[in-house]
Amino acid sequence: MKENKLIAEFWGMVLGEDGTMYYDDAENFFTPTPTNKLKFHESWDWLMPVVEKIEDIENKEISTNLIKYHLYDVEIRQNVTTIHGTNIEETAGDKLFNTYHAVVEFIKQHNK
Repeated sequence: MKENKLIAEFWGMVLGEDGTMYYDDAENFFTPTPTNKLKFHESWDWLMPVVEKIEDIENKEISTNLIKYHLYDVEIRQNVTTIHGTNIEETAGDKLFNTYHAVVEFIKQHNK
């Protein structure tokens, strides 16, 4: 699933020559994992650290010599996941489904 690979790269994992995604640092959350075994789409344990990383991202805008910081905020409700600070709102399925798709859309916009 290419969206899981996109999330893994955003989260700091790298693709190894053997086709596994792994962390290139000392604080590994997960062991090297084949790309088809990434579980961001089915596990809150995998997805929530990514949501937290999104919330920690600071965008800097320079406006009349002042630097303004904007923090993204992710709101997860029963049928709606919204990433404030963007125009992303997912409403089609359950919480995990919506959050996963909102995260994917955020990363796509963030990578542009």
